Amino acid sequence: MAPVLHYFPEQPPCRSVLMTAKAIGVDLELKHVNLLKGEHLTPEFELLTPTKMVPVLVDGDLILPEGRAICQYLCNMYAKDDTWYPKDPKKRALVDHRLMFEAWFLYRNFFDYYLYAAQYGGNFEEERRKKIGHSVVNV
Repeated sequence: MAPVLHYFPEQPPCRSVLMTAKAIGVDLELKHVNLLKGEHLTPEFELLTPTKMVPVLVDGDLILPEGRAICQYLCNMYAKDDTWYPKDPKKRALVDHRLMFEAWFLYRNFFDYYLYAAQYGGNFEEERRKKIGHSVVNV
């Protein structure tokens, strides 16, 4: 049976999982969770993850939330080789670094900037823009 991905296609972490699955050739059963309708706030979905966030992967008895962790798991479990997620500790450390940098620094800055602009009528403040530029340039 194929792993089941609970996802919302517009979310970048969900798209990362979809791209990883495609790259390594694993088929996923897709369960669309409509965030706009609050489907992630149901008691049933909370049983999968108390954070009520997508994506969530269910593979047999494994329930795994968090897009980057799902990508790593799919590579470890289903990839035919280690092209996408190296087994060599030094090479893997570089991939893990990029995943964490994207998760905790780059993605957060982009999200803060665009969410702020959306909430406040599209006012893209210069200081917020500089912060994003700083996060990209100073890698």
